[in-house]
Amino acid sequence: SVMLRHVVWSAGGSNILAVPDTMWEQLGRKAEKSAAEDGAGAAAAWSAQLAYLQRKVDGIHRADVFKTAELQEATIRQLDGIRVGHGGLNRDALQRLQAQPALVRERCVEKFRKSLKESVRNQSAWMIGIISHERDYYDKEQEKRRLEEQQRAAADDGKSQSVAATRPAGGWTHSDGRPVEDAKPGEKVSGTITNVWHGRVWVDAGFEKDVTFNAAPGMFKVGETLRNLQVAGLSAER
Repeated sequence: SVMLRHVVWSAGGSNILAVPDTMWEQLGRKAEKSAAEDGAGAAAAWSAQLAYLQRKVDGIHRADVFKTAELQEATIRQLDGIRVGHGGLNRDALQRLQAQPALVRERCVEKFRKSLKESVRNQSAWMIGIISHERDYYDKEQEKRRLEEQQRAAADDGKSQSVAATRPAGGWTHSDGRPVEDAKPGEKVSGTITNVWHGRVWVDAGFEKDVTFNAAPGMFKVGETLRNLQVAGLSAER
C-alpha cells in the first residue's frame, strides 16, 4: 500500500521523501553514541533525525521552486548555497532570471553574490533590480555590436566596390554616343551600370561619357540596368 501511494503521488507531480528504516535507526544510533557521555542520547538521536529531515525537505522544496521557475541547469548550479523560497529568492525573481540570456543570468547571479548583505531584507527585490540593470546594459552592448557590424560590413562593401570594374581598353568614353551637351536637365535616361566606386555609380546612358550619381555602398552593381534616371546637371569637363 505504501508503494501504491508513492506511485499515485509521483504521477500527480508530488515530491516524495522516503527514508529507509535502517538509515533512520543508523542516524539515531550515531547521534546517541556521540552524546552518550552527556546523558542526552535519546534527545541527540531525535535532534539528528529532525535535522536530517529538515535538510531533505529543504532540498525538495528548493528543487520544486527551480522546477516551477523552469530555471536552466547551469544557473541552478550557480545558485548553489543561495537561499530560495521563504526569506530568499522567490519564484517571481527566479522566473525573471530564467527569461534572460545566459550571459545576463551569469552576470546577475555573480553580482547578487557579491552585493548581498545581511541588511538586504528582500532578496527577491534585490535580484530583480540587478536583473533590470544587467539586461539594460546587455541590450546596449548588443545594439553597439550591431552598429559596429553594420559599419564593418559597409566598409568591406566599399572596398569590394572600389574594384567593381577595370578600365576598358578604349577608356570610359563612347565615340558613338550623344554629345553630353545635348542632355537637358530634367531629361529621363536609361542605361547599364559600368562602374561603382566609393559610393559613386557610373551609367552608360547613350552619351559620349557615362552619367554618374552618388549612392550608398552596396545599393548597385556593375551590369545592372537602370531606367528613368533624371538628369540633374551637366559637367562636360568631368
